[in-house]
Amino acid sequence: MLAAVFHALRPIVALFVLVVWSLPSHSAGVVFTAESESEPVAGHMVWMSDEGGQAALVDALRAFRDGRMAELPGNLNLGYTPKASWVSFSISNPGQRPATPTMIMEPSFLDYVDAYVQTGTDTNDPDAYQRYRLGDHRPMTDWPLPYVRMAVPLHLEPGDNRRVFIRLQSYSSHALKVELMAPNKVLATELLHTAMQTAYEAIAGAIAVINLLLFVRLRDRVYALYSLFLIAMLMLNFGSENMAGLWWPEHAHQVSDWITGFGTGGLFTGICLFTIAVMQTRRHHPRLHRYLQATAI
Repeated sequence: MLAAVFHALRPIVALFVLVVWSLPSHSAGVVFTAESESEPVAGHMVWMSDEGGQAALVDALRAFRDGRMAELPGNLNLGYTPKASWVSFSISNPGQRPATPTMIMEPSFLDYVDAYVQTGTDTNDPDAYQRYRLGDHRPMTDWPLPYVRMAVPLHLEPGDNRRVFIRLQSYSSHALKVELMAPNKVLATELLHTAMQTAYEAIAGAIAVINLLLFVRLRDRVYALYSLFLIAMLMLNFGSENMAGLWWPEHAHQVSDWITGFGTGGLFTGICLFTIAVMQTRRHHPRLHRYLQATAI
């Protein structure tokens, strides 16, 4: 009986061992050659928390050298917190030709992002790193590449192994996704991303205008409230996706947070007032009515 059970479990055990064996190695880093199109960095990063936000690159280097940076099983995601974080990973090119990947960092609404890319030979020397200043609170004209998403160009000669450190601090969602892409892949995804966001904004704007016209014609406030909801949703998307950078690259960092804030507030207010009007909560659901009023305020 036991022999039969063991024989039946053998394929399951073998599959489990195969899956565990095939998991990405954190210490191996990311491999990117001239033939690569895109490589996610998730599963190859280590990180440390900076509670006071005062740690410099030299502190991150010391923490990495002393083994005080913890492995990340995926992307960084700490919810909402004002503290800073440091992540690090290595990139190697074992191919025969130079590779020129672009490092894409998302989301675009992160406030302060500093990328330190190793350009010298000594991994432990802070002077061997080039700093790139990005983030939603910095002018897009200072970013290394004029993309809606945060992007840093890299260059890897055959046999190169470079280390990257990224400092992140944001008063919104504290999350970071990093991906390496070939230049043609970056351009294609950037155009697709911009086209989809533009189409979304255009459709939402058109529906909002139609509902405003219906309100003017029919004098039914439900159409006006739904239009308010759509305009708020449009503003929230416009600010959080950094679409303002396409129009005002010099001043996007000054207006994006305001647009996102007004959009978020208008979204909650609009959906609450719309629900009150459609469900007639004052008459039929007084408790829900008071709750929606409090949420709108």
